[in-house]
Amino acid sequence: MANKHWVSPTLRRLRKERKLTLDMVSRRTGIDLSSLSRKERQLVPASDIEILKLAAFFGVEPREIRSEEGGSAARAALGQP
Repeated sequence: MANKHWVSPTLRRLRKERKLTLDMVSRRTGIDLSSLSRKERQLVPASDIEILKLAAFFGVEPREIRSEEGGSAARAALGQP
């Protein structure tokens, strides 16, 4: 079974720095657009494969894409403070 990881805010920063839309990243990585949007907003975790695809696409280490825990949006969605 694949591990799940929260995506760090670095993902959005990398995308914006490169002036890429979510659609562009989705097409190049093969990650569904709506799923990618939810991952970037830390509403759902990403799989190991998705982390690797995103890291390869942006040319960074996978650890730069992963976050140790969900962000405030994820905690709110789970009813946590």
